[in-house]
Amino acid sequence: MMKQLLSFGLIALLTCPNVQALLQGNAGTTSSYRLAGTALQVSRTSPDYKKKDVSSSEGESEAEKYLRLARKLRQQAAEDEQQVHERLYQKKREEDEQLDEWIQNLSLSEAVDQKKNAHIVNALKERKPCMETLERIVERLHEHHMIASGLECVEAPSSKDASQVNRVIHEKDDVKVQKIDNEAEALFQAIDVLDSDQSGASKSESRHWGGDGRAIQLRNQWKGLQREHEDQFLKRQASFIEAQRLKKENPPPPKVKDDHRFLP
Repeated sequence: MMKQLLSFGLIALLTCPNVQALLQGNAGTTSSYRLAGTALQVSRTSPDYKKKDVSSSEGESEAEKYLRLARKLRQQAAEDEQQVHERLYQKKREEDEQLDEWIQNLSLSEAVDQKKNAHIVNALKERKPCMETLERIVERLHEHHMIASGLECVEAPSSKDASQVNRVIHEKDDVKVQKIDNEAEALFQAIDVLDSDQSGASKSESRHWGGDGRAIQLRNQWKGLQREHEDQFLKRQASFIEAQRLKKENPPPPKVKDDHRFLP
């Protein structure tokens, strides 16, 4: 291979006018740098040079090597993304379990009458949840309310084998919906009692509890969550009805039988 390369280079050099002038002792404006550049340019036109340039020492072309690296990077990125999703799903499951435990410990499921929920007030006084925890409890109650109402909701995978969130619609349960409404209202009324008792609390306790008027803030949060998802449901329903109307008003053209196979 090297012999062929040298032979091609020597022939090209001997036929170059500048090289002939140099051999005759009349270099003129030709320099050693131009001579080296000419030899390199001629040698690069050799098929053997191109073959050596695009091939690696292991017989793998540059294109194949880059494709292999791209596949490896894409696989690594997919694995990293899957691990991030699994951590987020696991965190969501753990948070839901903690909030459900809060709801159970506050005995919200035992709320039957607004005037007989002193046990909820006592549980709140004993456990002293901060405002952020109360807001998360309200969000969790709303998630249960959505499921019982039969609205579309997003659920995290229940196992590690699943890799995507699920959009599900559960069967509507009016009895459970009313029960969750009672639980939320019992929680708000119990917090309203605590707001009245915290009028003479210290600044540190006031910061922990979130100040006065927590019951009003949580009620507004509850109504806002319900209104948001009801609006989304109504928009999707209106969009579906509009799509059905357009489909009826603009039916697709009838299919033409092609006996001669001219149509695609």
